[in-house]
Amino acid sequence: MSGLKVSKGGVSAHFDGMSWPLPGERLERLEHTLRYGEPTQEDLLLAASVLSAYGAMVASTSRSRAHVVQMLRKAMEQTL
Repeated sequence: MSGLKVSKGGVSAHFDGMSWPLPGERLERLEHTLRYGEPTQEDLLLAASVLSAYGAMVASTSRSRAHVVQMLRKAMEQTL
């Protein structure tokens, strides 16, 4: 777990020079806000981060995806 850092509030994980948004309540609220509310600039930036992460995940190799998922799961354990 070397190099793994979780942002304040558990919104994202940082490792291997990358930043990944973490699933959870914040993203659930974001989804609702984007669909039915008035998103703030912070909401839009988080949404852009999620879209970027999705693109990177789809484009990566299965080995790379497995590593990212493993690290994200470790990061999520830290937020419990």
